[in-house]
Amino acid sequence: MRAFGFKSNGGPDVLQEIEVPTPAPGLGQVLIEVAYAGVNFAEVQHRRGEFGEPDGPGGYDVPGLEVSGTVVALGTGAAGPAVGEQVAAYLPAFGGYAEFAVADTDFVRPVSGSPWRTRRECRACIRRRTGCWRTRGGCAAVGPS
Repeated sequence: MRAFGFKSNGGPDVLQEIEVPTPAPGLGQVLIEVAYAGVNFAEVQHRRGEFGEPDGPGGYDVPGLEVSGTVVALGTGAAGPAVGEQVAAYLPAFGGYAEFAVADTDFVRPVSGSPWRTRRECRACIRRRTGCWRTRGGCAAVGPS
């Protein structure tokens, strides 16, 4: 499949179109055919090397923390969403700048029934939602008193 990745850290010019194997969903995961991928400051940090040197397959890292698209396969134990369902997903291990991405079902939400009308709008909401979740749960540790 086609993806955009980088083999060395640097500016936007280090991103290259590459061919990588299509990932297979594992336990509790889904495979998503990507329609939209978010562009956030974390991808800039990743590319610049703030998360370390590229160490993905073939020495390339593929950025992309969130995507929206269509579920095309389920891994073992993945109860939902269903194949063919339109979803938005958060990818904490990156990988969204590709034709297909694997996501844990805990980080996948259906577009239908959401207040967002399109995959594009829903993709945008996932980033804000996960950012709030990480801030509340990870940094601020907000909870019942």
